[in-house]
Amino acid sequence: MGKYTNLAKDIIENVGGKDNVIDLKHCVTRLRFNLDDESKANDDVLKNMDGVITIVKAAGQYMVVIGEHVTEVYDEVMAQLGRGNANSATSNKPKKKQSPIDGANVKLIMCVWYYQRIVGSTWYDWLTN
Repeated sequence: MGKYTNLAKDIIENVGGKDNVIDLKHCVTRLRFNLDDESKANDDVLKNMDGVITIVKAAGQYMVVIGEHVTEVYDEVMAQLGRGNANSATSNKPKKKQSPIDGANVKLIMCVWYYQRIVGSTWYDWLTN
């Protein structure tokens, strides 16, 4: 039994079970789940669980913030899901369509908008004077 076996079991149980997990990836501090039905996840239980910092819902993902030991927890979750230790685990379920406006695109849109506001107002001032 590994160091994070119980934590992984509890996380799987509280995201709605194995059948609710469509896809799982991780980044530096988070387990990034694509769930079939987010309403099956127990937000309050996960937030108050030892070993979990918080949860975040964004860009069609249900993220469980673990911290710097996320890779070890990820490996254990993947083993319990029966999907190996690949960087991405996928089931045979079809993926939910994700929003085209994810975090990176929002930042790009905001940069373009600010650029337009700054340059546009400068050109307008120059033309009217």
